[in-house]
Amino acid sequence: MDERALSELLKKYPTVMHGDDGKTVITCVARLSFVNFKEPRPAQSADGKPRYDCAVLLPAAADLSPLKAACGKAWDESDVKKKRGTPKGSPLKSQAENAEKYDGFDPNGFYFNAATVNPVDLFNIDMTKAPVDKFYSGCWARVKVRAYAFDKNGNWGVSFGLQAVQFFADDEKLGGGGNAADGFEAHGGAVNGSRPAQMPEQSSSVW
Repeated sequence: MDERALSELLKKYPTVMHGDDGKTVITCVARLSFVNFKEPRPAQSADGKPRYDCAVLLPAAADLSPLKAACGKAWDESDVKKKRGTPKGSPLKSQAENAEKYDGFDPNGFYFNAATVNPVDLFNIDMTKAPVDKFYSGCWARVKVRAYAFDKNGNWGVSFGLQAVQFFADDEKLGGGGNAADGFEAHGGAVNGSRPAQMPEQSSSVW
């Protein structure tokens, strides 16, 4: 997607918080990688629950403030904060860390992982139901996620549960195929149908 088209898309569909669950639900425009929507991938954590997941690559021009605000709200209102105080790290990670390793990662952008144990609700641009084959690593979409706090297996913080994905545009397919395990391991347990992606051991900032 060229810069002009992307700019118009971000202007029309900005990153926003909404909903009635404490404003921890967010929609954002992103490019998808490591798309795993067809079949749940076997889990690698203690709870053993398979999951559907993907990496959400935010363009450099994306507004991160709603995502950061949702993370802060989810953490501040959780019982985990009372027990742990400070999260171990942020679910928002710089794409620069993987720009040389994975196709489509922009050194100037950020990304996060989103997962669910339930089949993902998939939509076309007109909000009709979309076939799962329409989504692939490299396509552009609007993603609906929910931020939540977790404390599992010696790791704690905030992660994003995947709720729905709306297809927006085709683009060059990326090398990140249907297995999100490559570089995107999961830790922790399921929370309302969602599982946290790996958090860094240490972080100099919260979000």
